Amino acid sequence: MKMSLAQALRKRAELIANIQTLQQRIQEATTYVEGRESYSAQDYAAMSAELVKVRNELTALKVAIDKGNHVEQNGKSVYQCIVKRGDVNADLQFASQLRSHAHSATGREYFNEEAPKMMSRVSVKEVDARVDALQKQLRDIDNEISDKNGTIQIDV
Repeated sequence: MKMSLAQALRKRAELIANIQTLQQRIQEATTYVEGRESYSAQDYAAMSAELVKVRNELTALKVAIDKGNHVEQNGKSVYQCIVKRGDVNADLQFASQLRSHAHSATGREYFNEEAPKMMSRVSVKEVDARVDALQKQLRDIDNEISDKNGTIQIDV
């Protein structure tokens, strides 16, 4: 069966949620108060078998998603976009920290006029422009990933 990466990612989320639900129910089924049994031994066995089945389905889906993430489209794969997104995000975090430091130094004066005045070594406007450019780059990468996820078809 073929589906887009976006559909596969939604399916992966559903399977993960299903696994969590099954695990919770299996935990609840491990013990019971005498006379008030909520799950039978057969229910426990069926849920355990279902958990194995869903985990196997999730594993196969993850492999298919990984293969799809490496399909090149317009010279780039989703994987390459994801790696680039991580790099741009790290740059953005650092630039945001620089902006914060630069803003805090600007116009900072002490009550003692003899104390040295705090100054910024960098132009706040330049740092702001860098942060804005990185935020735009991040949005562009997210859009590219979304487009690729919607168009790349995988076999599951």
